[in-house]
Amino acid sequence: MRKNWPYLLMLAAVLFILFQVSIRSQPAKVNWSENFTYNSEIPFGCYVFRDYSESLFGQVEESEQTAYDRLADSIITGYNYIFINSYFAPSEPDVHQLLDFVHRGNTVFISARSFGLLGDSLNIETGDPLISALGSDTVLVGGFVQDASDSIQANLLNPSLRLPENTVYSKTTYAVVFTEVDSVNTTLLGTDSRDFPNFIRVKAGAGEFYLHTLPDAFANFYAAAPKNAPYLFRVLSYLEIRPTILDAHYKTGRLINDDSRVYLFAEPTLKYGYYVAITAGLLALLFALKRRQRAVPVVMPEMNTTLQFVEQVGVLY
Repeated sequence: MRKNWPYLLMLAAVLFILFQVSIRSQPAKVNWSENFTYNSEIPFGCYVFRDYSESLFGQVEESEQTAYDRLADSIITGYNYIFINSYFAPSEPDVHQLLDFVHRGNTVFISARSFGLLGDSLNIETGDPLISALGSDTVLVGGFVQDASDSIQANLLNPSLRLPENTVYSKTTYAVVFTEVDSVNTTLLGTDSRDFPNFIRVKAGAGEFYLHTLPDAFANFYAAAPKNAPYLFRVLSYLEIRPTILDAHYKTGRLINDDSRVYLFAEPTLKYGYYVAITAGLLALLFALKRRQRAVPVVMPEMNTTLQFVEQVGVLY
């Protein structure tokens, strides 16, 4: 059996290589998870929007800091600050800095399904339109909708920006709209197919917040599609062409992307090279253990019989 183990290792290595070849020959699976990060090319990343941004705004800066850290040490005016994520959950210091930033005349654009403490400060709430339709304590909720669409649609209210047909988001499953707003400072800018508001402007001091509840519109899958891109550009047309900060901190995929192994496994050649290196290391370790654990024969010293004879004679006499 000991003589056969090298051949067994070779057979295992061949089987492993054949397994990897079979995996590579299969069609790649599409990752439909959301992360909205600017370097991600999966359907729900924001690589395409990031590519568009410089042609739209000119000077663009990505910030991996919190809103508090980015804005606390500088008093800047004439800026846009854009946040795109599944959910926006700023801390209380972040909210204070954003409010001060907007009051100085800047613009904050947020596309998310909820707005955390900032929503409380601006007196807004979001929710599912079908569930919200059951309520009666808000001026924005209409009657109960009997036939729910299997896809999300969106359009703008401004006649000069409104599209001839609603933009359809067929891969989107989250239907979130504004259920309550501060009617004194809020302007409705866009709705879904059932006239629930999903895009608003909130005045605050000399600046304004633009709040949007369909972050999927910024995803690669839709931003690169000819049928969906016009809606995205018209939404962004509300922002002035001026220096713009793109948030890279409050991202769904940020904690995952902080791991360097994500890039390693995202590239097929690096991934299989990694597997080969691990396999080679294990084989080297196995060979080294075999060499170190080999039994060492015990060689007994030759007996000095002459000395024993002398001792015996001495005992005799």
